[in-house]
Amino acid sequence: MNNCEVLLIVQLCTSQNKNLPKFMNFYSSSLYKPQARINKFLLVMKLTFLLLITSILQISASSYGQNVTIHETNAPLVKVFKEIRKQTGYDFFYSDFVIERTKNVTVNLSQVTIKEALDACFENQVVTYSVTNKVVTIKPKEDRSVIEVSTKESTLVKLKGTVMDEKGSPIPGATIIIKGTTKGTQTDVNGAFSINANKGDILVFSFIGYKKKEVTVQREETLNIILIEDMANLDQVVVVGYGETRKKDITGSVASIKAEAIQNMNSPNFDVAMVGQAPGVYVVKTNGAPGADASIRIRGGTSVLGINEPLYVIDGLPIQIGGGLGGEAYASSRTIQLSPLSSINPDDIESIDILKDASATAIYGSRAANGVVIITTKRGKSGQTPSLSFSYSGIFEDFTNRYKMLNTEQYIAVVNKAYANNNEALPEGFKPNPKVYTNWQDKVTQVSRSESWNLSLNGGTPNSKTIYSFSAGLSDQKGVIMASGFKRYNLGTNLETNVFDQLKIGTNLKYSQSSSKGNGNSYYTDIVNYRPDIPIYDEKGNYAFPFESTSSNPYAQLMQIAGSGNKNLLASFYGEYEILNGLKLRSSLSYNIGDGSYERYTPSWDPFEIENNRTGSRTDNLNSFNSRIFDNTLTYNKFYGKHYLNAVAGVSFTQDKSSFTKISSTDFPNDDVLNNIGSAENIIQNLSGGSISGLESYFLRGNYNYGGKYYVTFTGRADKSTKFGPDNQWGVFPSAALAWRISEESFLKKYNFINDVKLRISAGRTGSANFGDFLYSTYFTTGGSFYNGAGGVIPNNVPNPGIKWETTEQLDAGLDFSLFANKLRGSVTYYNKLTKDLILSVAVPYETGAANQFANIGDVLNKGIEIQLGTDIISSKNFTWSTDFNISFNQNVLKKLNGGTLPNGMPLRENEPLSYFYGYKTAGLFQTQGEIDALNAASPTKIYQASKTGPGDIKFVDVNNDGQVTDADLVKLGNAEPDFFGGWNHSLRYKRISLSALFNYSVGNVLYNSSQAGLSIFNSYRSNYTTEILNAWTPENPNTDVPRVVAKNPNQNGRISDRYVSSASFFRLKNIHLSYLLNAPWLSKAHLNSVRVFAAATNLFTITGYNGLDPEVNTGPANPITQGFDGGSYPQTHSFSFGVSAVF
Repeated sequence: MNNCEVLLIVQLCTSQNKNLPKFMNFYSSSLYKPQARINKFLLVMKLTFLLLITSILQISASSYGQNVTIHETNAPLVKVFKEIRKQTGYDFFYSDFVIERTKNVTVNLSQVTIKEALDACFENQVVTYSVTNKVVTIKPKEDRSVIEVSTKESTLVKLKGTVMDEKGSPIPGATIIIKGTTKGTQTDVNGAFSINANKGDILVFSFIGYKKKEVTVQREETLNIILIEDMANLDQVVVVGYGETRKKDITGSVASIKAEAIQNMNSPNFDVAMVGQAPGVYVVKTNGAPGADASIRIRGGTSVLGINEPLYVIDGLPIQIGGGLGGEAYASSRTIQLSPLSSINPDDIESIDILKDASATAIYGSRAANGVVIITTKRGKSGQTPSLSFSYSGIFEDFTNRYKMLNTEQYIAVVNKAYANNNEALPEGFKPNPKVYTNWQDKVTQVSRSESWNLSLNGGTPNSKTIYSFSAGLSDQKGVIMASGFKRYNLGTNLETNVFDQLKIGTNLKYSQSSSKGNGNSYYTDIVNYRPDIPIYDEKGNYAFPFESTSSNPYAQLMQIAGSGNKNLLASFYGEYEILNGLKLRSSLSYNIGDGSYERYTPSWDPFEIENNRTGSRTDNLNSFNSRIFDNTLTYNKFYGKHYLNAVAGVSFTQDKSSFTKISSTDFPNDDVLNNIGSAENIIQNLSGGSISGLESYFLRGNYNYGGKYYVTFTGRADKSTKFGPDNQWGVFPSAALAWRISEESFLKKYNFINDVKLRISAGRTGSANFGDFLYSTYFTTGGSFYNGAGGVIPNNVPNPGIKWETTEQLDAGLDFSLFANKLRGSVTYYNKLTKDLILSVAVPYETGAANQFANIGDVLNKGIEIQLGTDIISSKNFTWSTDFNISFNQNVLKKLNGGTLPNGMPLRENEPLSYFYGYKTAGLFQTQGEIDALNAASPTKIYQASKTGPGDIKFVDVNNDGQVTDADLVKLGNAEPDFFGGWNHSLRYKRISLSALFNYSVGNVLYNSSQAGLSIFNSYRSNYTTEILNAWTPENPNTDVPRVVAKNPNQNGRISDRYVSSASFFRLKNIHLSYLLNAPWLSKAHLNSVRVFAAATNLFTITGYNGLDPEVNTGPANPITQGFDGGSYPQTHSFSFGVSAVF
């Protein structure tokens, strides 16, 4: 180990801690979220080895020093416990409910055994203890007087059992009380308990974060108790930036999603499974392809050229979609790269917390304008015995809908009619084969079967010095389109150990290897519109294709090589040192490393290769990205009577690097074996490049509350980015929040139905720098310029030294409430979110060598209301039914352009939303030539809309009444963003049977069904069409809205219009999940705690008026301008799944 590595380890040994939840005290490790780093794999292995050795040494050392010397006068038991732990390594496990009734003790002991010390401490106490694996469990004494009364001996029974959560995992520290008394006990680290009670007594089982459960004692038996998570519980811990807090103490706008809700969706990607789960979070799966990601908008889009996806923080490691290089780079890379989020196994997730307002997000500064999604993965627990979990699921998928296409007979008839209607002879290239009918949808699609396997081991060492978690997973998703698929392998570990009381070190490693097949050659529209009179194989056994065609048939295309792969490593090493009581220093070094590849090989038999006299062509793309983060934080927590202060101060340094290589090659000696780059005869393109940027950050957050009634939060962050010029590198992002728990005021306390009511308000600023690097200076690029036959360099942009951050100023006001014994709960939030200094393109003189330049000149506004309501409809001994409903309204408006445009010339208009569609209004179909002639005669150009318009063509509206249809008649056809959207979740449980149902909906948005025009408007004999065309206008069939069939489409009936921009409002049963938990006593003989079997389905039914295949789609998610496009790339699917999970 060299000096640099030793220095690194020393740095890792200084870090921040997080508080244990108050309800469970453990003088040992608690649950923390490491942050990440690795560059050299050898260094990773050395550091991991160091942690393992440290853990082993701690375990060995714990067997020594068992004698106790302690001198305390009138000291709380907790103080004595801490001293005993220092001397022996024994840990103490108890709940506040149990310990708060104990008396202070006076002890003077020298070199006594641990048992003698404990006996002295518990003498004349109302509690007792037991010792298991060096864990001292404190529990109430049972009332022996009950046992001694002979008249009650006949009714006294002994009960034992286990308390578990809904997944069958044991709950340590759960409290069991005999109702109406103070007698009780609690579960040990394995969730087990025993208690003596009389027949007819009622046992109350409770644990923080779960609903209480009551059981009437009837006989001596073994009880297996399942506690249900209580989402209304205000002591639930929520993860925020660089820390965590109780739900009741939040001053900002934060939404949480349970891991169970994500895993019930049975999706390989967690972002897709977030749909409908949280208010203000609009989630749309991009398409139905295996491994497809989702487009996520938190409170609307804020940037035109940047990326509008939120910042993801996975176990403390920030991840920006698109690598922080902007919307254009993200859009161009989507077909050749996998989303970095696809590397995360949903089964590894413990919780998802979504930060939405400025108070919650400002601590992430320049990356938080679009919100922050914090992912916390599963970890072990102190003193927990090893828990091995296994799960398997099988999934069957098919398209939610399919096109109905013409068969061969219909196709030939339509082609003949089309050319006849245009007074043309059939083209010479049209040589139909009426004896062949190939239904390409049936030939290349299937009901796919996918599988997912997961294995995990969680626990803590007996001395509670070390906690650990190991996981492995395999997801193999087959596509409905043949030869498409997604496969992912996952390995992960979280490891943390206490070197001594004040110092802990840990690591978090997540490795994944993913691959996707079929990228680029499984485009659904290209499959269905292939001619039906072409067989798969010709008479010679070769793949068939039409005469004069340059495109292989769909089956042949799917046999070609096309796919992408990705290897991703998220790694963190951290150290945490407690300087003083409540003051902790944390230092972490993190890495996010991703290497991706894409390859596509077109064989020599492909018609396009034959047309171009090539013997095969190949495209290879290689890309890599790595992010290095060095975080240091100082955290202080302290109670001063009713005053509570929490403060976090930190400094962070981030470096992002990316690189790419693209190689295009042709002419290979063999299609099956010698098709690698080295076998190519010609390299026709060889491009490479890269980018580097840095971020230096300083941040601070202070939380104060008085008596849990009045709250103040201040957050600030200063970021320095290399993406901007010297005068604009620094950005400052402050925020402040106030909260008032008015339910604690005397004028509301008298109302018993009020459990909690809190008002909150926040304001602040966040930013965005998710653009290309170095826009302020001139840089040069190669590969696009040649002079005198030799390659040259050209400027890649016109620099703007004044370019700076896009900033978002946000105001929030909200009300959180819980009523009627928490049976009715919810929140209402209003927000106003103004983004200033929007980066747009402005025209510059052509003498500069370019047409435009980037500048900060625009403003965009998002404002809206979020409502969330939850209620327990039924809550009885054996049956519960709860429901949660959320609805969100967001209005997006481009306030100022100041002459700004998009580089590609797409229109932007002030006081309109970013995601809108402009097109032509239609007024039905022309019925007579006289109607057309009259309009042509009145036109100043003597042509109303097209020179060859005929009866049966679409009539476009002259909106401005100038006598002709031109671009000036384009009108707003709709907004791709909905007026409102949300989700409605139901959870029902009867004994051990659980049923959940999630509905999601979206109202007021439109989609541009661009594929419909190509499939329903005749243009050429080279394509097939939907059966809708059979209802086309003819003089004998005038009462239709389908335009006439005519070759070459002289009226341009397929131009964008209200015929193809359709309402995409929908209401859908998104997911239904049924499970049964088996935890019979005989399972223990097989070393099983529980077994759960389940069946589930997604996208079961949809209510919609959309004229496409599915309303829940977004082909262009890269930026808000391209939202709402349905390109027919890969239809959405519905699935049916089954599975089993077991806890050992």
